[in-house]
Amino acid sequence: METLRIPSLGESKASRLQAATGQVALQRDRARSIDVFSAPSFSDQQISFEMDVENSLPSHEGWGPGPNADTPATGDAVQDMDVLSRRSSASGVGVEARALLAEHPDSDNLACILHLKGQEHQRRPNPHYISSVQTDVNEKMRAILMDWLAEVAQEWSLCGDTLFLAVNLVDRFLSVRAVPRTDLQLVGAACLWVACKYEELSPPTASDFVYITDDTYTKEQVVVMEAVILGTLGFEVTVPTVKAFLRCLLKGCGANKNLHYLSNYLAELSLLDHTMMRYLPSEIAAAAVYLANLMLGKHQPWDNTLQHFATYNATQLASCVQALAALHHAMSVCPTLVSIRTKYAAPRCRAVSLLHPLQHLHVTPDQGVMVCDRHYMELPRQHSSTGSCCSSQTQA
Repeated sequence: METLRIPSLGESKASRLQAATGQVALQRDRARSIDVFSAPSFSDQQISFEMDVENSLPSHEGWGPGPNADTPATGDAVQDMDVLSRRSSASGVGVEARALLAEHPDSDNLACILHLKGQEHQRRPNPHYISSVQTDVNEKMRAILMDWLAEVAQEWSLCGDTLFLAVNLVDRFLSVRAVPRTDLQLVGAACLWVACKYEELSPPTASDFVYITDDTYTKEQVVVMEAVILGTLGFEVTVPTVKAFLRCLLKGCGANKNLHYLSNYLAELSLLDHTMMRYLPSEIAAAAVYLANLMLGKHQPWDNTLQHFATYNATQLASCVQALAALHHAMSVCPTLVSIRTKYAAPRCRAVSLLHPLQHLHVTPDQGVMVCDRHYMELPRQHSSTGSCCSSQTQA
């Protein structure tokens, strides 16, 4: 039996997870490393830059700002809205969305969401790549890798945008390039490095990633893999992520601390399940807020304000909410993929991961997702001395 070993970054601990595919066992037993793969097969000689990028990558036409992106502001509200409307049209925002924006010219958050929605259909991973592209990587290995990325992001105090971008890069790369399981962690480390360079003010170095992988890979291998990934993706790194949508949505609805942290917790859980890739980032962000309100017992979990900013009604989100609720329930009892749950169990995050998952949900044609059996756990009270770190604007 081949052993798949992922040591944690925290205290030494050991556990085993028997994978359904390939009879792969997981053992977490060493601190500050993730030796998932016995020996990296990518070497300086083996990695080739002769890739048929044009034939393997999907078309990305329509991405980016429109022809009026450099038009200076005039101070005239009508002209400003006209420029924004033309930009939205160029980036794919529909007529109905532009009409909605024209009715609310003072809504910066709505403008941000509509702009992101016009871009989110581009540069998406293939949700079926594990079965259609990969031959040596299964969904459990992907989940283990994502859990490790979340743990590294927490260890290094990286922003949430970095984690979501890194996961997007991993999934997009694996959508077009089959990799052996021995190189999966190397791909994850290189994608996280790219995301750090894009999002962080002081990104870690290649040597830091050699250290965090317990010298499983060399500095040269990390650098070469970064080049391979960027070349395969055509250096297209800018993507609308769930985190970007969630930030605009929570700000638009004036979310309190509990809703802020619980929504972010649910959104990060979506990174662990490959089946969530079938939903758009905007859907997952909206579903996270919807489910969080259900868990917090809000009378109207999806009110007119949320529908206004998210541009989804309750019934449109029903499928994603149910999938996210099922994932939340599964992760609440999972003994191995605990990095995100541990992060949000901290008092500074209002201990939202300690909330009981909702057991019974049903969908109604007129009201969307409803709770049949409410069972809540009261969130812990925060002392005044720690209140400053729990602002609703704090980035989880």
